[in-house]
Amino acid sequence: MMSVIQWLVVGAALVWVALVLMGTDYELHRGEGIVSTPLFASTLMFALGMGVLWLLGASPLHLLWWFPLSAVLGVVLLMVSSTWTSFNMRCLSWLASIKPQDDSDPEQ
Repeated sequence: MMSVIQWLVVGAALVWVALVLMGTDYELHRGEGIVSTPLFASTLMFALGMGVLWLLGASPLHLLWWFPLSAVLGVVLLMVSSTWTSFNMRCLSWLASIKPQDDSDPEQ
């Protein structure tokens, strides 16, 4: 059974990932902002780590040390790994290809 603190950690982690991904999506579709690739890479690393911790059945409190480590690891891998960079660019391209739902401009 998870304690209140563990639920708060999981909730904060999910909100963080959702806010960054929604903010990146908003910036991509608006076309005026600059998408922060290091922030996006760190968020993807954190989300992947969340999935691994969930699959392993580890305590959600591990997210407290995984958050800063994923920030550093995401940026370092972005600089040294062409595979990680390619993965991030594919994810950004996928986000950019999703059409926003706009009721004022119906497709005909």
